[in-house]
Amino acid sequence: MRVALLSSVGLMLCILGVLYLYENMSKQAEELRKKELTDFQIQSQSKYLKELIIAHQSVRSIKHDLKNHMII
Repeated sequence: MRVALLSSVGLMLCILGVLYLYENMSKQAEELRKKELTDFQIQSQSKYLKELIIAHQSVRSIKHDLKNHMII
């Protein structure tokens, strides 16, 4: 009887340990997913800003050339 009770308590502790580990791993996986999404968004915004800067410089160059052409 005593062995069965100890076995039951041991099994319950093992189950609780597995549930704790599962919950912990789930939280870590969610945090990793959020970090990867944030990194992707930062890379996308950085690429967009670089393209915007290039486009802006191109427009400024054309505007400068047009002003110089009009002066002549």
